[in-house]
This record gives sequence, C-alpha cells and structure tokens, in this order.
Amino acid sequence: MDKPDVWLQVGLNRRDQLIHISESPRGDDCGLRCPHCYGELTAKKGRIKVHHFAHLTNSCRPLMPRFDFWATGETDITLSLDEFAKQYQQQLLHEQVGLKQELDQLTQDWEAIKGLIGELLLTLERISRPHSNGARPANRQTNHEVLLEVQEFIESITADRGPVPALYKLRHSGFKQYKALFLKKDRWGGREYMTDTVYPGQLWEKAMHYRYIIPASLEPHYNALATYHQTYNERADMSKEVEAFERMYERSGLFSFYFLRINLGMGVLYKSGITSRPLGERLAEIERDLRPLQLESIVPLAVVPKAAYLEAFFKRKYAPFSHLLTGSDGPLTEYFDLLPDTVEEITAALHRLTGTPYPVPLTRSDKIRTGMRRRQQAGIHIGRPKVAEQQTQFLQKPKSAHIATLLQAGHSLREIERQTGYSINTIRKVNETLKPPTYHLANLFLAKRADRGFRAVADEINALANKTVASPSALLRVHNGYTPTPDLLRALCQWLGIVPSQLKASKK
Repeated sequence: MDKPDVWLQVGLNRRDQLIHISESPRGDDCGLRCPHCYGELTAKKGRIKVHHFAHLTNSCRPLMPRFDFWATGETDITLSLDEFAKQYQQQLLHEQVGLKQELDQLTQDWEAIKGLIGELLLTLERISRPHSNGARPANRQTNHEVLLEVQEFIESITADRGPVPALYKLRHSGFKQYKALFLKKDRWGGREYMTDTVYPGQLWEKAMHYRYIIPASLEPHYNALATYHQTYNERADMSKEVEAFERMYERSGLFSFYFLRINLGMGVLYKSGITSRPLGERLAEIERDLRPLQLESIVPLAVVPKAAYLEAFFKRKYAPFSHLLTGSDGPLTEYFDLLPDTVEEITAALHRLTGTPYPVPLTRSDKIRTGMRRRQQAGIHIGRPKVAEQQTQFLQKPKSAHIATLLQAGHSLREIERQTGYSINTIRKVNETLKPPTYHLANLFLAKRADRGFRAVADEINALANKTVASPSALLRVHNGYTPTPDLLRALCQWLGIVPSQLKASKK
C-alpha cells in the first residue's frame, strides 16, 4: 500500500463545510474542492484501495489532517490487535492535545499581532494629522502615505502581499530614538538580523549608511507587520486542520470493525472489515457476494465499535494468510485462510478490547488442519510414505498380527470387524497379504523357455507328462496370454513346479 499521506479523506463543499469521503458520491460529480488549493476533486471509491479524493488537475501538498486515522502507515506488525489499539489511542490523544496547543499558541500570537497593529494605526493617525488650518507638512504627508500603505497591507490576506510597509519613512518630533535595521554576515558566511541605535541628530548621517531606520518604539510593530500574513495563514490552516481532525475523529467513530468465519463448500475462510451500518446489512451483502461459491454459513466472531483503525493494520499483519476470491462482480478482498490458533488469538484480542468473553469452539477438522500445518512447518512429511511398505513390515505391526491370528483361527472378515472394531479394508489387506503369491502363466512360461524354440519346449513337456499334450501352436497361444486346455494347464504346472491355484486368471 502507498504511503498514507497520499490519501485525502475530506473535501470542501459550496458552503465551505468539510465532507468525508464516505459521505460523497463517487466520481467527478462530487462537487467538492481541496481544502488547501481549492482545486476540484474527484471521489475515488473502488474495491481495492482506500477510498479517497484526488485532484482533477495538478495535486497540491499532502492534505490534512496529518494524523493517520486509518492507520495505513503502521509497520510494526509484531503487536497484537489490542496492543496496537492502545498505542493508537495514545497517539490519537497526543495528536489531539498537540493540535489544540498549536492552535492556542497561534491564536495568542495572532491576538498580540492585532494589538500591535492597532497601536501602530493609532500612532500613524496621530503623526499624520493635518494642522488646524488643514495643511499637512511634508513629513506628515509622508506619514499619511505610510498609514494608507499599512491599511492596504493588512486588508490583503494573500500570501503574495508585497514588501512590508515602509516604516523607515516615518519622521516625527515625538520619536526620541531610532533603530537602524540591517543584515550582517557572521564568521561562517551566514547572515543575522542586527540593529543599531540612532538618535534624531544622527539621522542625516546614518541615512547615508542605512536604508531602514525606523522609530525605536515601533520596532515591535514592524515585526508584527513582517509576520502578520504568515501568522494569519498559519492560524487559518491550523483551524482547518483542527476542524478536519475533529470531523475525521467523529466520522471514524461511526465505523465498527468485524471479524467473521465464512463456511464455504471449499472449506473455512475468515473475513475482516469495517462498516458504519448495522452488521446485518453488511452480512447480507457478503452473503450475496459469496452465494456463487457455495456459501454455507457466516458466523460473526467479534465486533469492535469505533475501531476503523484496525482494518489496515489487520490486513498488513495477516497479509501472508490473504486468500483472494473471485465473485460474479470481480475480486473479493479481505478474506484470510487462518490457522485455528491464529483465529483464537485474534478473537481473544478483539474481545479484550470490548471487555466480553471470547469462547472460540474449535471443530475436529480445525484441530486436524492445525496439526498438519505444524508438522509441515517442522519439515515432517504428511500423508502416505513415499516408499512402498514391505509385506513383512506390514504383518509385524501389532494390529496386523492380531488380525492374522484371528484369520488363521478361521474367523471371517466381518466377524473380525465386529470383534475388534478394526477397519474392514485393513482386515482385507492382511488377508490378501497372507495368501501365497500368484503369477501370470505367460510370464512364468516366458522366463523358463528363455531362448529355446516352442518345439523343443513342447517335446520337454510331453516327455514329462508321458503323453502328447503340448504342441508348438498351443504353446504360442500360452505365450500370447491365452488360457490353455485343462490337460495342457496341468502339464505346464508340472513343468513349472507350481500348483494351479498360484496362477492368476488369464485375460484371454
């Protein structure tokens, strides 16, 4: 997931009210503007990424609030869900207190600046008044022009306000001391703000060296003018940020985090998510999405109110267990194939947050899956042996030996099943293993004939049987897998040194 500062969660409507992304319609018709650059926004509300606003034109700086309400930037996934929740609440309180302190400080600075600007205006009005005859001397006319410049300066609230009004032009007999303002290079090549005291009698001389010579009593007022617009804009931005914080805090509190067990025909999955609606409405949507996948049941395991921040952390923490499903409308996200122990850990943590008991019944299949996965993680083979088991090893097992004893005593297969409770397939396997081995007649004939011709073999069989029962053509049929006549079969068994019961039935 991208960094959290790319997600803009609020926009301004025509009444300059902040609207959360969840309250806005999708697309370019949302009719909202960026709270910082006032550019037009589009609402992106897809199925994969976090819902957010984006600029229709060039994007401005990362937007407020700076606190990550949805916890999309948390990287420490070693925390349990309840530990992360406690850490999040502490960060939220710290951010809330910090924003209030910053706004209070900016408000205090702004009030102090307004007080100084008010004093400056009164002073400028006093030193620029015309005489009783209505005439203004040159110095008072200059002071009047500075007054108009200051009034125009403070009426503009844009960042491009121009230079600070020329207080260095002010002259009046009431000013007993002046300050020369200049920048001086330090020993490291930087610059620092310096002042030099100038008395009225030195103005004509100092003016040759310094341009900015202002009345000493107006130095705080000059500094107030220099920071007037910056403080105004910072306070306005901070007010918006505090408002956005409270709005987002209120909005995030409407969401509940849920954790569900999904029983499908293919097995058991788990789902997490958040919703601001009653859980039943959200379950109905999930049921509709999963209906094509042979949904059997949905079991809510935990619901935590006012915990929208858990969603992103949960997805990041349990990303290795993520299981992508595909429904009729496209991919379905936030489904997980979790181990039963992990499910119990998650449910316990969520119930600790709500203060409710957390019994999690584990089915037999869940326990079997847990054991199998633990053996896999330990590198132990699961399933049937990769090498076939020898008959002697099989008959040496205690269960096999017990079944063999009962079979040799004359008990039937079903009788042994009723007496012992053993599987009928195991009893049949022992019974088949105890039987003598059987062979294909064609294979035995081929092995003993070797490279000799059929006539020579026929003469050998006839001599052993003391009569003519074998012919080259009959032996060729035996070689090809056909069943011989009874007389020839007995002669062949005598020649091969076996009994007919040891032969497997021929397919031809």
